[in-house]
Amino acid sequence: MSREQLGMRAAPGASQRLREVLPRRIPRGYVVEAWPTLYRRTLAGLRGQFTAAELSAMLDVSNGTYLTAGLAGQHLPAEIADFPEAREKWGIDPAALASKIAVLTPFEICTLELWCQSYWDDPERNVGEYVAALT
Repeated sequence: MSREQLGMRAAPGASQRLREVLPRRIPRGYVVEAWPTLYRRTLAGLRGQFTAAELSAMLDVSNGTYLTAGLAGQHLPAEIADFPEAREKWGIDPAALASKIAVLTPFEICTLELWCQSYWDDPERNVGEYVAALT
């Protein structure tokens, strides 16, 4: 399945990287088609694990973060660890939040990173409603 058929832009070499990790009998299109379901299920599994203040802090630190595929699941832990203002601004302990994030799988962290980026992609979004859906 080509990038044009998928209706998206893939980074150069993405198809080759998929071939390197997927058995030949699994079509690459399956990965792309399964992604929305996996994302929604993972978010549902994360619901209730973080307070509204913790999720708001995650949104805050992700503002302006440029996600790169090679660091998927590593952006958020690094940003939280480097956010000492979270205690004063959001009333949370950044070290405690970092510990909560550290026990998640890389896929769960990546899903949170994408959830955060999705918030910033829509300037009309209501932060309270957005965060409430995951608390």
